[in-house]
Formats: sequence, structure tokens, C-alpha cells
Amino acid sequence: MVKKGIKEIRDNFTQYLKRVKRGEEIVVTERGKPVALLKPIPEGEGVQEKLESAAMKGLVRLPQKEGNIPAHKKIKLTGKSLTEVILEDRETGW
Repeated sequence: MVKKGIKEIRDNFTQYLKRVKRGEEIVVTERGKPVALLKPIPEGEGVQEKLESAAMKGLVRLPQKEGNIPAHKKIKLTGKSLTEVILEDRETGW
């Protein structure tokens, strides 16, 4: 694993990106302290697999059935519009 400073990475980003594509991991440092890790994305792990993994960790909830999400019903509101309320507040001096 290679350690490189932010300025070096910035100035030669394409070179380091090629190295990452080849499988190398690069630790990005700021004043000698590690702040980031550049590493290749694992091959073969698609979106569905990532979603399932996140669901197993409790980070997301997957839909119970397939298909489009139904449109929400519009709600009829009563009273003054937001524009009217704002204009009234401006007239009264906030």
C-alpha cells in the first residue's frame, strides 16, 4: 500500500487512478496523517447485491413487491396560501 500526499495525488491524479484500476490501494495523507483510501471497486458486485447487503445491515428496507410505486393522492388544503402568509408578515414588519 502506497502513501501519497494530497498535493501529489492532485498533481498526478490520472497516474494514480491508473494504478488503482490495476488493483493497487493508495492512502492519501494530509501533513503525514491518513485522510482517505483510494481503492478499486470490487468487480461483479452489482446494484442489487449492494442493496441486499445494505438491507442485511439494516441500512435500507427493500420493497415487499416489484412494480412501480403508486402515485400519492393530492391533499386539498384550506386556508391561506404560503405566499399570502409571507406577504402579510412583510406588511406587519416581521
